[in-house]
Amino acid sequence: MASAKLARRALTAELKSAGSTRQQIEDVALVLTEMVHNAVAHGRPLSRDVLEVEWSLDPTLLRVTVRDGGHAGALQPLPPTDTAPGGRGLLMIDGLASRWSVGLSDTTVVTAEFDIRL
Repeated sequence: MASAKLARRALTAELKSAGSTRQQIEDVALVLTEMVHNAVAHGRPLSRDVLEVEWSLDPTLLRVTVRDGGHAGALQPLPPTDTAPGGRGLLMIDGLASRWSVGLSDTTVVTAEFDIRL
């Protein structure tokens, strides 16, 4: 949890200093938190019990990537049910990010991209 919090703080500080809107910052922070949560809850850690969180920012695009030690199966949003306690995270990512993708090999890499204007 602390690492997700630190990553979120660092990313939001960078976005704020770059001139992002409050809505952009909130959306990105929510997606980053969900991506890290999914990696912890459903993936395996990389060596040294860590995950990798990276981002790149330019005036028109923010790309956020979370890499873990691998998942058991494909990642795709599922229709939520009224009784399920979870299962809405990928739908949220899909709704807030401009694009997102999953790369599966010996690791799992989830990338969310946001079209932005700075």
